[in-house]
Amino acid sequence: MASLSRNPDGNILVQFVGTDGKRRSLRVGKLNDRNAARLQDRIEALVISMKMGTPLDDHTQQWLVTIADTPLAKQLERAGLIKKQLKLTLEAFIDEYMAFKEQKLKATTLITLKQTRRRITKFLGTKINILDITQADAEKYQVFLSVQEKLSDATVARDCKRCREIFEYAKKSRIIKENPFASLKLPSQENKERMFTITTEIATKVLDACPSLEWKLIFAMARYGGIRMPSELVKLRWQDILWSENKIIIHSPKTAHQGKPTRIIPLFPELKPLLEQAYDAAPEGSVNVIKHCQGTKNYRKGLKEIILKAGLLPWPKLFNNLRSTRETELAKTYSLQAATAWIGNTPKIALGHYLQVTEQEWQNATITDAKSDAVDAYLMHIPMQQGTETVCNSSQSLTEVVGSCEVMRNDESCNEVIQSKEVTSLGLEPRTYGLKVCCSTN
Repeated sequence: MASLSRNPDGNILVQFVGTDGKRRSLRVGKLNDRNAARLQDRIEALVISMKMGTPLDDHTQQWLVTIADTPLAKQLERAGLIKKQLKLTLEAFIDEYMAFKEQKLKATTLITLKQTRRRITKFLGTKINILDITQADAEKYQVFLSVQEKLSDATVARDCKRCREIFEYAKKSRIIKENPFASLKLPSQENKERMFTITTEIATKVLDACPSLEWKLIFAMARYGGIRMPSELVKLRWQDILWSENKIIIHSPKTAHQGKPTRIIPLFPELKPLLEQAYDAAPEGSVNVIKHCQGTKNYRKGLKEIILKAGLLPWPKLFNNLRSTRETELAKTYSLQAATAWIGNTPKIALGHYLQVTEQEWQNATITDAKSDAVDAYLMHIPMQQGTETVCNSSQSLTEVVGSCEVMRNDESCNEVIQSKEVTSLGLEPRTYGLKVCCSTN
């Protein structure tokens, strides 16, 4: 508990026992008895919160906001009653959060955080106190992103998730009691509308339009290697090409924090000739496969120009759809397990964000063949019709039955149809002994 005393000169002295068991003192100047008692209550609340690890009440939290950047706040920091005061205006707090995360996050993630800071400060203002931001503000911000900023549902979801992380940090720092974004219902981050299949024909045209061997290799590594651009490309070294084993070691900054700094992919046939040409042309002692390492923006701009030169229109999500197309191919040719291992994601992520239904599959699904196994299997499950029907000869094949039925349907004078034997009293499930294939004119 905190004790209160007044010096002969009228200055207030507050004493308390810290979490380390040592008695500490705060000299807070001259206060009247009422304000001194309030200060004592606040300090007692801080002491109990620190010792018990419990959250502060709303009044004490609001009081900490009012004394921010004052000599009293600095005394409380030195005494260990509060952590170093974070700046509580929205813009300053986000900057503080980004500085805290700077060493842990990749450069591209910091860029997206800056985009979130720009959007939310545009909506709520830079000087608003984070304690004044409510759940209603979070819901209005979500609508603002969709209606005013015209962002896709997936981008809205990602932006709001970043806001949720920022305010969760404030909650853990005991600056706010509740996270206004915690219960916000977010749209799905899946955006199938922006998926695009870069077929082999399209890829060949783009490769032919590439101005240099290096650009051919950049495009091929994205399209046929399925690597992340540019983070995995710029880390690719010649020593990572295991020629004798037909494998490539990929260094992945994105998955490094998950304990997976590297993965191994096959030296695919589409990549090997280009890598051999690039290796032969590389100067002696070269380390990196790609000499001129650039940012994502420059690669995207360059690829757009090449696509236009090839007489094509740039597709959505230029590099992401190259990975998506490759993972779709690999999953069909090998297995989903192999595809995700080589692309470097999980089956859940692949199914939600990468695997596509190609145009060829749509076309294949509409091809009808009456003699196909699929049709045969379907006919096996057609419900039996009652009436004057004739049992099929057991020696007839299914295709003969189907053919005869087609003739009978076109012959109005024919009243005979094929019928199965009676179903036993056991019913159709689980036993179906004795059933014969049949068809009907109905």
